[in-house]
Amino acid sequence: MKNKKWMTVTIASLVLIIIEVILLFVLILPGKKVNDVFKELENGNGRKADRILDELSDSGEDKVKDHMDDFATYQCNQYLDGKITYEKLDKTLSAINELDDYYQFSRTYYSYVASKEILKLYEQGYTEYKTNGETSLYDSLEDQSEDIYYGLYDTDNVDEELKAYLEEKYNSFLNGNLSFEDMQAYVYVAEDFFGGDALSYAYDIDSDLYMIESYQEDYDTAKEYYDNKQYFETIEKCDSVYIDENDTTGFYDKFQALRQDAYDEGKTYYVKQAEDCANSGDYATAREIIAQIKEVYGTEVDVSAVEALMKDPWMDAYAQYVENVTENLKTDAATGVKIGNCDDTSTINVDDYIPEELYLYDFDGNGTPEMLLTYDTYAWIIGFDGTNAVLTGFVQAATFCDVPYFVTIPMLMPENHSGYALLEFSNNAWNVVTYYYAADDGSRFEVDGAEVSYDECSAKHDEIAGYENKDIKINYGDFIENYEDVIYNYTGE
Repeated sequence: MKNKKWMTVTIASLVLIIIEVILLFVLILPGKKVNDVFKELENGNGRKADRILDELSDSGEDKVKDHMDDFATYQCNQYLDGKITYEKLDKTLSAINELDDYYQFSRTYYSYVASKEILKLYEQGYTEYKTNGETSLYDSLEDQSEDIYYGLYDTDNVDEELKAYLEEKYNSFLNGNLSFEDMQAYVYVAEDFFGGDALSYAYDIDSDLYMIESYQEDYDTAKEYYDNKQYFETIEKCDSVYIDENDTTGFYDKFQALRQDAYDEGKTYYVKQAEDCANSGDYATAREIIAQIKEVYGTEVDVSAVEALMKDPWMDAYAQYVENVTENLKTDAATGVKIGNCDDTSTINVDDYIPEELYLYDFDGNGTPEMLLTYDTYAWIIGFDGTNAVLTGFVQAATFCDVPYFVTIPMLMPENHSGYALLEFSNNAWNVVTYYYAADDGSRFEVDGAEVSYDECSAKHDEIAGYENKDIKINYGDFIENYEDVIYNYTGE
């Protein structure tokens, strides 16, 4: 019985030992080795982890495989939480890639965390650049950033992260929360630290900044005009700056908004300004303002009330005369308007000199211009007597002089003669101050009705020619069919 009992105990003990061995080799040792694999990987020992992995059973390898994603994610989160450095994480991820069947396993995780490290280096580089310039520390940070970026298998995710970060800075700048100089620095450092699409995006912003600098100068000028209530100048400045409507700098909308504000403000501002000038008798300035209002606003702004305030009586009289110009000239010419013995309208066939152009010129300088209705070098000169337009004479124009003088070629001069007459305009009539005739063959010379010598005639020519003023240019005119524009827009200049 004792022997049987001993054998029973021995067998039982043996079974326990076998169970312990089974637990050790099947459960405990494989579990420890699985843990050892991850421990070695955490320490960056890829080869040692790979040797341990080779000793595992298929089930052990499956356990490693099942937990590898969790392990890599955990390590990445440790980095993101600031509990380990990127260098430490890099060693762990690189160690995983050294395992058989795990080649490039970590590239997804690198893509997940690399942008965070590059952005950290980027901000450090930005601070160093702003503070000290391109120092050795700046170069070291740049090298680290490039090593990380160009060591990646796939940069798509990193590019998007870097672009999004730089775009956030750019939007902050466009919204006025980041200075131009700071934005320039961010772009400059990005061009050193980034690669791929993010680098291209940095170049795009750099190009925008170049344009923004120019746009800002123009916008500041336009805004200064606007603040000074120079709305026409604001509109003109805004129109002079070409920006594509797809512009990404934000200045297209800024210029459009400023122009619209100036356009709206100017509608009432300039009408009031013109009205004030008209009421004070400054018609010239009022007309200039009205001309600009019409150019900018067309018929959108009604200026008729202001125009009525500054319509001089002579304007309607001249306009009515030109409206039936041929009939009026024939009626007035038949009365025989004479200018001494130099001109007489009754000798003129009006149909041969129907005017084609109209000019205004104040011959006597009294503020009311005379109207020249011209055909070639000939002119019907109309004055204003306070109520009506009146014909003052018909002349062959030679040259203009300082008021109140005018030089003509006498129409009543004998045939085969040449000469000039100096006329003076006063009290709405022409007076002959002096004249000379000279026969083409040199046989006769006349000055003021008396025959004279060649020398006396030549001296008279020089005297009359001396009145000429070459600085006077009669340029306020147009074709006679545009008479209303000429008459009612007269500024006296």
